Amino acid sequence: MEETDSQPPGKPQKGDTQRTSLRLYREGVSISDIATQRGLSTGTIEGHLASFIPTGEIDVKQLVPEDKIQTILTAIRSVGGSAPGPIKSRLGDGYSFGEIRAVMTWSRSTPPTPSSNSSPD
Repeated sequence: MEETDSQPPGKPQKGDTQRTSLRLYREGVSISDIATQRGLSTGTIEGHLASFIPTGEIDVKQLVPEDKIQTILTAIRSVGGSAPGPIKSRLGDGYSFGEIRAVMTWSRSTPPTPSSNSSPD
């Protein structure tokens, strides 16, 4: 008798789907193409890839242009909380939820470092 571990047949184990997205991304497949191939949304694929930021398998700069990171961090600090919606509202259409979530994940997993442009709040 097969052990199903209470998962429907054919459903990947937790973590396998993220690893599949990571593998494809490392093979040079774009996020939108991964989403199309896998029948998932681009936001889901961005979330899969962002989950590897704390492990160092993905660098936040691979998912978010460097010039956007500081602006997103500033908005996160200004708005507070962990919901990306209010942060997205503050930043506008030039920033995606995927970019915001990636920077949020990165900021939670990276110890603060002094920066030359920091100023007291």
